[in-house]
Amino acid sequence: SKWHTSNAARHGRSDVKTGAVSFVQRFGSSLNVHIHFHVMVLDGVFVEAKDGKSLAFHPSPTPTANDIHALTLKVVRRVRTLLRRRGLLDPNKESVNESAPTTNNIPSGIFANIDDTGSIMPPSPPPSKRKPDALPEQGDTCGFSIDASVRISAGDFEGRERLCRYGSRHPFSLKRLSEIADGRIAYRMKKPRQGKRFLVMTPIAFLRRIALLVPPPFYPLQRYHGV
Repeated sequence: SKWHTSNAARHGRSDVKTGAVSFVQRFGSSLNVHIHFHVMVLDGVFVEAKDGKSLAFHPSPTPTANDIHALTLKVVRRVRTLLRRRGLLDPNKESVNESAPTTNNIPSGIFANIDDTGSIMPPSPPPSKRKPDALPEQGDTCGFSIDASVRISAGDFEGRERLCRYGSRHPFSLKRLSEIADGRIAYRMKKPRQGKRFLVMTPIAFLRRIALLVPPPFYPLQRYHGV
């Protein structure tokens, strides 16, 4: 949003407003803690007319690779500053403070394949890995990344709804959850990990993973910005 407003300011507009909706997702595809954000941002700014009774929308140009890289660097600096302030980052080593609170050492589970009888299949050689091609509008710096390749046109209401549903979806699917023959819990992942389709864990380990995905009190997972 700030990129849009600063871009408008460079063109002589100061009374501009943009808007966004951000979805905080605390989970990954394998019931792991993976905090990231899906943000829907207006691709431009609103300007109030002189009579104060109407608004006009002015689209912004598509951000360049340099814009995405600069924004990624800004995120890195601000997150590091916050971690230093909270004592979670060693300012001399730029690494996570080992004395920070961590979870206990309950086994978190294994990746495996399961046959039709509900039993774990013996391991097979992992498939060869192919590095995916980088997206044209993606910034990746110091482990931080920003992907700005998804665009929804003004009249694509179904596309906008799909994006909202994706951003606000639940942390796991009951349809992919099952109990295998030895009593452990199996979760079928969308994408294979190490050639395996399931995450297999004890019931206690499953509850531990679910508990870690619960957000803190008074921490909204949907936030609204601007207009």
